[in-house]
Amino acid sequence: MKRIPLAVIASLAIVSALIAGCGDKAQPKSYALVIECDDEVAKGSVVVDLIPVSELDRSDFERCSVSEYWKPGNSLRAGADKITIKLGAGRTNRYVLKTSDPELKGRWKVWMAKQVTHLVVIADLPTETLAAGDFDPRRKTIPLDKEKWPGAKALRVYVQGSRVSVEPLSKVPK
Repeated sequence: MKRIPLAVIASLAIVSALIAGCGDKAQPKSYALVIECDDEVAKGSVVVDLIPVSELDRSDFERCSVSEYWKPGNSLRAGADKITIKLGAGRTNRYVLKTSDPELKGRWKVWMAKQVTHLVVIADLPTETLAAGDFDPRRKTIPLDKEKWPGAKALRVYVQGSRVSVEPLSKVPK
């Protein structure tokens, strides 16, 4: 009986694991988006960018300082395919972007074709921090994988005085 070298067995095991892992690909889903701010933020105003990103582009937005992102002429912000929402200061404190709205429906279709996997939310809040990624409380990276938000029909982005939080909603608000 021939012996199979250990290196060949190890190589076959690695290839098998890689092939099996391909089936675990995240399945992005489009969600209604509810963007709102608290009373403190509503006294002034805040700009919030919702940026759809692929797994490859995600790190560009997570590495960028939020303070740098909001500087006039920032090329990352200027080149981003984004939805910009303005809250407070005589404006509404709540926006509901439904997946049935023709404009948003069209955008989700384009985003899914671009293999978007996450939605990066960046709020122009006065908090100053040097933290990167989601350690900066003014930024949240939301996975769009339907397994991450079971039963969710909408995602609520809540902008508070110094931070952004996200929660799933089982119903789309009116």
